[in-house]
Amino acid sequence: MLLESLNALITAGDDALLTTCGLPSIGHHISQVRQGSLTFPSLGELRIKGGALQTVHLGSDSLLCGQLAGLVDAENDETGIETLTKRFLQQLLGELDSRNPRGRVHSQDIGPVNLMSRGLRSFGIRLETGVGQLFIMAEVPSRVEMEAARGSDYLQTMESAYMPRDWGNRQAIDNPLGVENFLVFLRKVEGDVYFEIPGEEDANCLRSGILLDKGTFEGERGLKFCADLSETSVGALSRGDEVRASVGIDDRSLQFVMRYLGQGTHALANGAELPCAFFEPPEKVTITQRRLAFRIPVISDIPVVLHCGDGSSSTSPWGDQEAAAEPLFHGTLADLSFSGARIIADGLTEESAEASGLELHRRVVCDINFPDRDLPLSLLGIVRRSTSRLVDRNQRQHELGLEFLIVGDSDRVALEHVRQFVLAEQRARLSQRIHVSGLS
Repeated sequence: MLLESLNALITAGDDALLTTCGLPSIGHHISQVRQGSLTFPSLGELRIKGGALQTVHLGSDSLLCGQLAGLVDAENDETGIETLTKRFLQQLLGELDSRNPRGRVHSQDIGPVNLMSRGLRSFGIRLETGVGQLFIMAEVPSRVEMEAARGSDYLQTMESAYMPRDWGNRQAIDNPLGVENFLVFLRKVEGDVYFEIPGEEDANCLRSGILLDKGTFEGERGLKFCADLSETSVGALSRGDEVRASVGIDDRSLQFVMRYLGQGTHALANGAELPCAFFEPPEKVTITQRRLAFRIPVISDIPVVLHCGDGSSSTSPWGDQEAAAEPLFHGTLADLSFSGARIIADGLTEESAEASGLELHRRVVCDINFPDRDLPLSLLGIVRRSTSRLVDRNQRQHELGLEFLIVGDSDRVALEHVRQFVLAEQRARLSQRIHVSGLS
Protein backbone atom coordinates (compact mmCIF):
# COMPACT_ATOMS: atom_id res chain seq x y z
CA MET A 1 0.00 0.00 0.00
CA LEU A 2 2.92 2.36 0.66
CA LEU A 3 4.52 1.89 -2.75
CA GLU A 4 1.16 2.00 -4.54
CA SER A 5 0.25 5.27 -2.83
CA LEU A 6 3.59 6.90 -3.61
CA ASN A 7 3.33 5.82 -7.25
CA ALA A 8 -0.19 7.31 -7.42
CA LEU A 9 1.05 10.66 -6.09
CA ILE A 10 3.95 10.78 -8.54
CA THR A 11 1.82 9.82 -11.54
CA ALA A 12 -0.90 12.33 -10.64
CA GLY A 13 1.67 15.11 -10.22
CA ASP A 14 3.37 14.41 -13.53
CA ASP A 15 0.03 14.27 -15.35
CA ALA A 16 -1.26 17.50 -13.80
CA LEU A 17 1.89 19.41 -14.74
CA LEU A 18 1.87 18.16 -18.31
CA THR A 19 -1.83 18.57 -19.07
CA THR A 20 -2.32 21.87 -17.24
CA CYS A 21 0.71 23.89 -18.31
CA GLY A 22 2.62 21.63 -20.69
CA LEU A 23 5.55 21.09 -18.31
CA PRO A 24 7.08 17.60 -18.24
CA SER A 25 8.83 16.50 -15.06
CA ILE A 26 12.59 16.33 -15.47
CA GLY A 27 13.38 15.12 -11.95
CA HIS A 28 11.77 13.44 -8.96
CA HIS A 29 12.92 13.65 -5.34
CA ILE A 30 11.29 11.79 -2.43
CA SER A 31 12.05 12.17 1.27
CA GLN A 32 10.62 11.11 4.61
CA VAL A 33 9.37 14.14 6.56
CA ARG A 34 10.41 14.31 10.21
CA GLN A 35 8.00 14.93 13.03
CA GLY A 36 7.29 18.54 13.86
CA SER A 37 6.09 21.81 12.39
CA LEU A 38 7.17 22.96 8.95
CA THR A 39 6.38 25.78 6.56
CA PHE A 40 4.84 24.57 3.31
CA PRO A 41 4.44 26.73 0.15
CA SER A 42 0.81 25.80 -0.37
CA LEU A 43 -1.32 25.77 -3.50
CA GLY A 44 -4.14 23.72 -2.02
CA GLU A 45 -5.19 21.03 0.42
CA LEU A 46 -7.03 17.95 -0.83
CA ARG A 47 -9.30 15.77 1.31
CA ILE A 48 -10.03 12.19 0.27
CA LYS A 49 -12.59 9.69 1.58
CA GLY A 50 -12.56 5.95 0.99
CA GLY A 51 -8.92 5.85 -0.08
CA ALA A 52 -5.54 5.00 1.36
CA LEU A 53 -4.67 8.71 1.55
CA GLN A 54 -6.70 11.10 3.69
CA THR A 55 -5.08 14.51 3.20
CA VAL A 56 -2.70 15.63 0.46
CA HIS A 57 -0.96 19.01 0.42
CA LEU A 58 -0.02 20.50 -2.94
CA GLY A 59 2.47 23.35 -3.23
CA SER A 60 4.98 25.03 -5.55
CA ASP A 61 7.89 27.41 -5.59
CA SER A 62 7.48 31.01 -6.77
CA LEU A 63 8.55 30.24 -10.36
CA LEU A 64 5.88 27.61 -10.94
CA CYS A 65 3.30 29.68 -9.05
CA GLY A 66 3.98 32.61 -11.38
CA GLN A 67 3.66 30.33 -14.39
CA LEU A 68 0.29 29.04 -13.14
CA ALA A 69 -0.96 32.54 -12.33
CA GLY A 70 -0.66 33.46 -16.00
CA LEU A 71 -2.92 30.60 -17.10
CA VAL A 72 -6.67 31.18 -17.19
CA ASP A 73 -9.32 28.70 -18.31
CA ALA A 74 -11.82 31.03 -19.98
CA GLU A 75 -14.42 28.30 -20.40
CA ASN A 76 -14.58 27.44 -16.68
CA ASP A 77 -13.35 30.79 -15.39
CA GLU A 78 -10.56 29.09 -13.43
CA THR A 79 -7.02 30.16 -12.69
CA GLY A 80 -4.13 27.89 -13.56
CA ILE A 81 -3.71 27.01 -9.89
CA GLU A 82 -7.33 25.88 -9.60
CA THR A 83 -7.08 23.85 -12.81
CA LEU A 84 -3.84 22.17 -11.71
CA THR A 85 -5.24 21.29 -8.27
CA LYS A 86 -8.45 19.80 -9.67
CA ARG A 87 -6.59 17.88 -12.36
CA PHE A 88 -4.19 16.45 -9.78
CA LEU A 89 -7.08 15.32 -7.56
CA GLN A 90 -8.96 13.76 -10.48
CA GLN A 91 -5.91 11.81 -11.61
CA LEU A 92 -5.01 10.76 -8.05
CA LEU A 93 -8.47 9.32 -7.40
CA GLY A 94 -8.12 7.25 -10.55
CA GLU A 95 -4.71 5.92 -9.50
CA LEU A 96 -5.46 5.07 -5.87
CA ASP A 97 -5.78 1.40 -4.96
CA SER A 98 -9.22 1.75 -3.35
CA ARG A 99 -12.79 0.68 -4.04
CA ASN A 100 -14.53 4.02 -4.40
CA PRO A 101 -12.37 6.98 -3.38
CA ARG A 102 -13.96 10.42 -3.34
CA GLY A 103 -12.23 13.74 -2.89
CA ARG A 104 -12.52 17.50 -2.88
CA VAL A 105 -10.30 20.55 -2.80
CA HIS A 106 -10.60 21.56 0.84
CA SER A 107 -8.81 24.91 0.60
CA GLN A 108 -6.85 27.02 -1.89
CA ASP A 109 -4.61 28.98 0.45
CA ILE A 110 -1.88 30.33 -1.79
CA GLY A 111 1.31 30.99 0.14
CA PRO A 112 3.21 29.66 3.15
CA VAL A 113 1.19 27.64 5.68
CA ASN A 114 2.29 25.87 8.86
CA LEU A 115 1.79 22.09 8.86
CA MET A 116 2.35 19.56 11.63
CA SER A 117 3.96 16.30 10.54
CA ARG A 118 3.51 13.09 12.53
CA GLY A 119 6.87 11.87 11.26
CA LEU A 120 5.61 8.34 10.66
CA ARG A 121 4.87 7.58 7.01
CA SER A 122 4.98 11.28 6.15
CA PHE A 123 6.48 11.77 2.70
CA GLY A 124 7.49 14.80 0.69
CA ILE A 125 7.70 14.59 -3.11
CA ARG A 126 9.37 17.25 -5.26
CA LEU A 127 8.75 17.25 -9.01
CA GLU A 128 11.17 19.40 -11.03
CA THR A 129 10.23 21.07 -14.29
CA GLY A 130 11.99 23.54 -16.57
CA VAL A 131 9.96 26.28 -14.88
CA GLY A 132 9.78 25.70 -11.14
CA GLN A 133 8.94 22.81 -8.85
CA LEU A 134 5.74 21.12 -7.63
CA PHE A 135 5.65 19.88 -4.02
CA ILE A 136 3.43 17.11 -2.66
CA MET A 137 3.17 16.08 0.99
CA ALA A 138 1.02 13.27 2.38
CA GLU A 139 0.89 10.72 5.16
CA VAL A 140 0.52 7.17 3.89
CA PRO A 141 -1.17 4.76 6.35
CA SER A 142 0.06 1.19 6.71
CA ARG A 143 -1.80 -1.84 5.43
CA VAL A 144 -2.76 -2.83 8.97
CA GLU A 145 -4.12 0.69 9.67
CA MET A 146 -6.31 0.58 6.59
CA GLU A 147 -7.61 -2.90 7.38
CA ALA A 148 -8.39 -1.87 10.96
CA ALA A 149 -10.32 1.14 9.64
CA ARG A 150 -12.36 -1.24 7.48
CA GLY A 151 -13.13 -3.34 10.55
CA SER A 152 -11.37 -6.48 9.33
CA ASP A 153 -9.36 -8.96 11.42
CA TYR A 154 -6.36 -8.64 9.10
CA LEU A 155 -3.77 -8.27 11.87
CA GLN A 156 -5.03 -11.32 13.76
CA THR A 157 -5.07 -13.32 10.51
CA MET A 158 -1.47 -12.36 9.74
CA GLU A 159 -0.38 -13.19 13.28
CA SER A 160 -1.99 -16.65 13.01
CA ALA A 161 -0.36 -17.28 9.65
CA TYR A 162 3.20 -16.09 10.30
CA MET A 163 3.86 -15.68 14.04
CA PRO A 164 4.44 -18.57 16.49
CA ARG A 165 1.20 -19.64 18.14
CA ASP A 166 2.29 -18.55 21.63
CA TRP A 167 4.60 -15.73 20.59
CA GLY A 168 3.10 -13.28 23.10
CA ASN A 169 4.24 -15.50 25.97
CA ARG A 170 7.73 -16.13 24.60
CA GLN A 171 10.92 -14.30 25.40
CA ALA A 172 12.41 -14.73 21.94
CA ILE A 173 12.02 -16.08 18.42
CA ASP A 174 15.38 -17.71 17.80
CA ASN A 175 14.93 -20.41 15.17
CA PRO A 176 15.63 -19.50 11.50
CA LEU A 177 12.15 -20.40 10.23
CA GLY A 178 10.46 -18.38 12.99
CA VAL A 179 12.60 -15.31 12.25
CA GLU A 180 11.94 -15.68 8.51
CA ASN A 181 8.18 -15.86 9.10
CA PHE A 182 8.34 -12.82 11.39
CA LEU A 183 10.01 -10.83 8.60
CA VAL A 184 7.28 -11.90 6.16
CA PHE A 185 4.67 -10.76 8.70
CA LEU A 186 6.45 -7.42 9.12
CA ARG A 187 6.56 -6.83 5.37
CA LYS A 188 2.91 -7.71 4.80
CA VAL A 189 1.49 -5.51 7.59
CA GLU A 190 3.95 -2.68 6.79
CA GLY A 191 4.78 -2.24 10.47
CA ASP A 192 6.80 0.74 11.71
CA VAL A 193 10.40 -0.23 12.48
CA TYR A 194 12.43 2.04 14.75
CA PHE A 195 16.22 2.19 14.36
CA GLU A 196 18.57 3.42 17.08
CA ILE A 197 21.26 5.29 15.17
CA PRO A 198 24.40 6.45 17.04
CA GLY A 199 24.48 10.23 17.29
CA GLU A 200 26.69 12.86 18.83
CA GLU A 201 28.06 12.46 22.37
CA ASP A 202 26.99 8.78 22.59
CA ALA A 203 23.30 9.70 22.20
CA ASN A 204 21.14 7.52 19.97
CA CYS A 205 18.79 9.00 17.37
CA LEU A 206 15.52 7.24 16.56
CA ARG A 207 14.64 6.87 12.89
CA SER A 208 11.67 5.00 11.48
CA GLY A 209 11.50 2.70 8.47
CA ILE A 210 9.28 0.19 6.68
CA LEU A 211 10.40 -3.22 5.43
CA LEU A 212 9.83 -3.37 1.67
CA ASP A 213 11.38 -6.63 0.52
CA LYS A 214 14.47 -8.76 0.39
CA GLY A 215 17.31 -7.65 -1.82
CA THR A 216 21.04 -7.64 -2.38
CA PHE A 217 23.49 -4.85 -1.70
CA GLU A 218 26.84 -5.11 -3.48
CA GLY A 219 26.38 -8.85 -3.78
CA GLU A 220 25.35 -9.46 -0.18
CA ARG A 221 21.89 -10.72 0.80
CA GLY A 222 19.93 -8.23 2.83
CA LEU A 223 16.63 -6.61 3.81
CA LYS A 224 15.51 -3.44 2.06
CA PHE A 225 13.88 -0.83 4.32
CA CYS A 226 12.25 2.42 3.28
CA ALA A 227 14.54 4.61 5.42
CA ASP A 228 17.05 7.36 4.75
CA LEU A 229 19.96 6.64 7.10
CA SER A 230 22.61 8.43 5.07
CA GLU A 231 25.29 10.52 6.74
CA THR A 232 23.43 13.71 5.85
CA SER A 233 20.47 12.80 8.05
CA VAL A 234 21.95 11.06 11.10
CA GLY A 235 25.27 10.17 12.63
CA ALA A 236 27.68 8.41 10.30
CA LEU A 237 26.94 4.71 9.73
CA SER A 238 29.54 2.45 8.22
CA ARG A 239 29.08 -0.90 6.60
CA GLY A 240 29.10 -3.62 9.24
CA ASP A 241 27.82 -1.40 12.08
CA GLU A 242 25.25 -3.07 14.30
CA VAL A 243 21.94 -1.23 14.62
CA ARG A 244 19.28 -2.07 17.19
CA ALA A 245 15.72 -2.10 15.82
CA SER A 246 12.30 -2.60 17.38
CA VAL A 247 8.69 -3.14 16.33
CA GLY A 248 5.59 -2.75 18.52
CA ILE A 249 2.72 -5.23 18.27
CA ASP A 250 -0.08 -4.67 20.79
CA ASP A 251 1.65 -4.51 24.20
CA ARG A 252 4.81 -6.35 23.08
CA SER A 253 8.05 -4.94 21.73
CA LEU A 254 9.98 -7.16 19.31
CA GLN A 255 13.63 -6.17 19.25
CA PHE A 256 16.45 -7.35 17.03
CA VAL A 257 19.95 -6.37 15.96
CA MET A 258 20.93 -6.05 12.31
CA ARG A 259 24.20 -5.31 10.56
CA TYR A 260 24.11 -2.23 8.32
CA LEU A 261 25.07 -2.83 4.70
CA GLY A 262 24.54 0.56 3.08
CA GLN A 263 22.19 3.03 1.44
CA GLY A 264 20.36 2.34 -1.81
CA THR A 265 17.13 3.08 -3.65
CA HIS A 266 13.86 1.44 -4.68
CA ALA A 267 12.44 2.19 -8.14
CA LEU A 268 9.05 3.92 -8.31
CA ALA A 269 6.85 5.25 -11.11
CA ASN A 270 8.21 7.46 -13.91
CA GLY A 271 11.84 6.96 -12.93
CA ALA A 272 11.46 8.18 -9.33
CA GLU A 273 13.53 6.49 -6.61
CA LEU A 274 12.76 5.97 -2.94
CA PRO A 275 15.74 6.17 -0.51
CA CYS A 276 16.33 2.81 1.17
CA ALA A 277 18.67 1.26 3.73
CA PHE A 278 19.94 -2.32 3.47
CA PHE A 279 20.57 -4.56 6.48
CA GLU A 280 21.70 -8.10 7.02
CA PRO A 281 18.73 -10.16 8.34
CA PRO A 282 18.67 -10.69 12.13
CA GLU A 283 19.34 -14.09 13.68
CA LYS A 284 17.11 -13.61 16.73
CA VAL A 285 14.10 -11.55 17.83
CA THR A 286 13.68 -10.70 21.53
CA ILE A 287 10.16 -10.15 22.90
CA THR A 288 9.59 -7.83 25.85
CA GLN A 289 6.79 -5.87 27.50
CA ARG A 290 6.52 -2.43 25.88
CA ARG A 291 5.59 -0.60 29.07
CA LEU A 292 7.49 -0.27 32.30
CA ALA A 293 4.32 -0.23 34.41
CA PHE A 294 1.20 -2.40 34.43
CA ARG A 295 -1.51 -0.77 32.35
CA ILE A 296 -5.28 -1.14 32.61
CA PRO A 297 -7.84 -0.23 29.95
CA VAL A 298 -10.39 2.32 31.18
CA ILE A 299 -13.88 1.23 30.18
CA SER A 300 -15.91 4.00 31.82
CA ASP A 301 -15.99 7.48 30.28
CA ILE A 302 -13.44 9.58 32.23
CA PRO A 303 -12.95 13.08 30.72
CA VAL A 304 -9.46 14.56 30.56
CA VAL A 305 -8.38 18.15 29.90
CA LEU A 306 -4.78 19.16 29.20
CA HIS A 307 -3.44 22.63 29.96
CA CYS A 308 -0.12 24.26 29.28
CA GLY A 309 2.42 23.12 31.86
CA ASP A 310 5.65 24.70 30.59
CA GLY A 311 5.24 28.12 32.15
CA SER A 312 4.16 29.88 28.95
CA SER A 313 0.93 31.07 30.58
CA SER A 314 2.08 34.01 32.68
CA THR A 315 0.26 35.14 35.81
CA SER A 316 -0.92 38.64 36.65
CA PRO A 317 2.00 41.02 37.52
CA TRP A 318 0.09 42.07 40.63
CA GLY A 319 -0.38 38.48 41.83
CA ASP A 320 -4.15 38.86 42.13
CA GLN A 321 -5.20 36.43 39.43
CA GLU A 322 -3.90 33.88 37.01
CA ALA A 323 -3.95 34.49 33.30
CA ALA A 324 -6.73 32.71 31.49
CA ALA A 325 -5.34 29.78 29.53
CA GLU A 326 -7.30 27.94 26.89
CA PRO A 327 -7.14 24.14 27.25
CA LEU A 328 -4.81 22.48 24.79
CA PHE A 329 -6.70 19.23 24.49
CA HIS A 330 -10.04 17.67 25.47
CA GLY A 331 -10.33 13.90 25.49
CA THR A 332 -11.12 10.74 27.39
CA LEU A 333 -8.90 8.32 29.28
CA ALA A 334 -8.19 5.17 27.25
CA ASP A 335 -5.80 3.41 29.65
CA LEU A 336 -3.84 4.19 32.78
CA SER A 337 -0.77 2.99 34.64
CA PHE A 338 1.26 4.07 37.68
CA SER A 339 3.51 6.13 35.41
CA GLY A 340 1.40 7.39 32.52
CA ALA A 341 -1.79 7.45 30.50
CA ARG A 342 -3.11 7.19 26.97
CA ILE A 343 -5.71 9.79 26.04
CA ILE A 344 -8.00 9.81 23.01
CA ALA A 345 -9.18 13.10 21.54
CA ASP A 346 -12.82 14.06 21.95
CA GLY A 347 -13.93 15.46 18.59
CA LEU A 348 -10.49 16.82 17.72
CA THR A 349 -10.19 17.79 14.06
CA GLU A 350 -6.95 17.69 12.12
CA GLU A 351 -6.76 21.49 12.15
CA SER A 352 -7.24 21.73 15.92
CA ALA A 353 -4.71 18.94 16.49
CA GLU A 354 -2.11 20.90 14.55
CA ALA A 355 -3.02 24.14 16.30
CA SER A 356 -2.87 22.64 19.78
CA GLY A 357 0.91 22.47 19.67
CA LEU A 358 1.11 19.21 21.60
CA GLU A 359 4.52 18.30 20.25
CA LEU A 360 6.75 15.66 21.80
CA HIS A 361 8.50 16.46 25.09
CA ARG A 362 6.13 19.31 25.96
CA ARG A 363 5.10 19.61 29.60
CA VAL A 364 1.38 19.70 30.30
CA VAL A 365 -1.00 19.69 33.25
CA CYS A 366 -3.41 16.78 32.99
CA ASP A 367 -6.81 17.20 34.72
CA ILE A 368 -8.51 13.80 35.12
CA ASN A 369 -12.14 13.77 36.22
CA PHE A 370 -12.29 10.55 38.25
CA PRO A 371 -15.86 9.51 39.17
CA ASP A 372 -15.06 9.34 42.91
CA ARG A 373 -13.86 12.96 43.10
CA ASP A 374 -15.75 16.25 43.05
CA LEU A 375 -12.81 18.12 41.55
CA PRO A 376 -10.42 17.02 38.78
CA LEU A 377 -7.13 15.42 39.78
CA SER A 378 -4.26 17.47 38.35
CA LEU A 379 -1.01 15.76 37.37
CA LEU A 380 2.09 17.13 35.70
CA GLY A 381 3.12 15.16 32.64
CA ILE A 382 5.23 15.19 29.52
CA VAL A 383 4.07 14.24 26.03
CA ARG A 384 5.87 11.06 24.96
CA ARG A 385 3.67 10.17 21.99
CA SER A 386 1.35 12.19 19.76
CA THR A 387 -0.21 10.28 16.89
CA SER A 388 -3.30 10.04 14.76
CA ARG A 389 -4.68 6.88 13.20
CA LEU A 390 -7.55 5.76 11.03
CA VAL A 391 -10.60 4.61 12.97
CA ASP A 392 -12.80 4.16 9.92
CA ARG A 393 -12.44 4.87 6.25
CA ASN A 394 -13.07 8.59 6.56
CA GLN A 395 -12.04 9.60 10.09
CA ARG A 396 -8.82 9.88 12.04
CA GLN A 397 -8.45 9.67 15.80
CA HIS A 398 -5.80 11.60 17.71
CA GLU A 399 -4.04 9.96 20.67
CA LEU A 400 -1.58 11.22 23.25
CA GLY A 401 0.75 9.20 25.43
CA LEU A 402 1.74 10.94 28.67
CA GLU A 403 4.43 10.14 31.21
CA PHE A 404 3.66 11.52 34.68
CA LEU A 405 6.28 13.68 36.39
CA ILE A 406 7.00 14.32 40.08
CA VAL A 407 8.10 17.83 40.96
CA GLY A 408 6.60 18.36 44.41
CA ASP A 409 4.51 16.76 47.14
CA SER A 410 1.26 17.55 45.33
CA ASP A 411 2.41 15.38 42.42
CA ARG A 412 3.18 12.50 44.79
CA VAL A 413 -0.29 12.76 46.34
CA ALA A 414 -1.94 12.81 42.90
CA LEU A 415 0.06 9.80 41.71
CA GLU A 416 -0.90 7.86 44.83
CA HIS A 417 -4.56 8.38 43.90
CA VAL A 418 -3.78 7.08 40.38
CA ARG A 419 -2.00 4.09 41.89
CA GLN A 420 -4.97 3.23 44.11
CA PHE A 421 -7.37 3.57 41.19
CA VAL A 422 -5.26 1.21 39.02
CA LEU A 423 -4.97 -1.35 41.84
CA ALA A 424 -8.71 -1.24 42.52
CA GLU A 425 -9.51 -1.79 38.84
CA GLN A 426 -6.98 -4.63 38.70
CA ARG A 427 -8.54 -6.32 41.74
CA ALA A 428 -12.03 -5.94 40.24
CA ARG A 429 -10.96 -7.62 37.00
CA LEU A 430 -9.21 -10.40 38.91
CA SER A 431 -12.31 -11.10 41.01
CA GLN A 432 -14.43 -11.33 37.85
CA ARG A 433 -12.02 -13.89 36.41
CA ILE A 434 -12.18 -15.99 39.57
CA HIS A 435 -15.99 -15.77 39.60
CA VAL A 436 -16.25 -16.91 35.97
CA SER A 437 -13.78 -19.76 36.46
CA GLY A 438 -15.76 -20.89 39.50
CA LEU A 439 -18.94 -21.14 37.42
CA SER A 440 -17.28 -23.46 34.93
